[in-house]
Amino acid sequence: MTQKATRRSPRGESRRAEIIEAAAEEFAVHGYHGASVAAIAEKVGITQSGLLHHYPSKEALMDAVVQSRFADDLELVTRLTAGETSPFAAYDALVSRNTENRTWVQFLMVITAEGLTADNPAHELIRARYDRVREQMLQRILLHAGDEFDIPTWIDRKEIVSLFLAAVDGLQLQWLYDDSIDMRKQIKLLIDLMNRAHGDQPASPNS
Repeated sequence: MTQKATRRSPRGESRRAEIIEAAAEEFAVHGYHGASVAAIAEKVGITQSGLLHHYPSKEALMDAVVQSRFADDLELVTRLTAGETSPFAAYDALVSRNTENRTWVQFLMVITAEGLTADNPAHELIRARYDRVREQMLQRILLHAGDEFDIPTWIDRKEIVSLFLAAVDGLQLQWLYDDSIDMRKQIKLLIDLMNRAHGDQPASPNS
């Protein structure tokens, strides 16, 4: 028996978007375990049972927040790196957009920290996020093999990707403590340094 595709109404989509936004705020402030489904429902102006109609559990809510924003991030980065530009070029725009949404940045930092414990629902989500982003960045670097944005052969591409992601997440964490930090300026500086990373391998300190 063929199943009919579920049709989502614009009203339902709008309500789900409101729920995701409210959930992101609640998780950002209280973390996963401290967050309250009832408080999220109250922010949206619906009953708890009404919220659970859209997302049947707190874990499903967190997954929806993560998947929604990661999809937005991927769309932005893919669109901005589609041309002949540095594989890291989109990240100054990504960081710039994040400065307009402190809630998202705080949410990401909080669940990333919480997800260190294997029993936390965020654990697999964040691990998969890093795996996916590293692979996507590595593929973009490989597309530039031999051109002006190629990474020097003496630099391990996987290591430079991990370092770059560490810089992005580290800057966002510092910015949450001190929003006078100009994240976009510093990411642009890092990208420029990486684009200029050509020439011979530096001498070993022990040589």
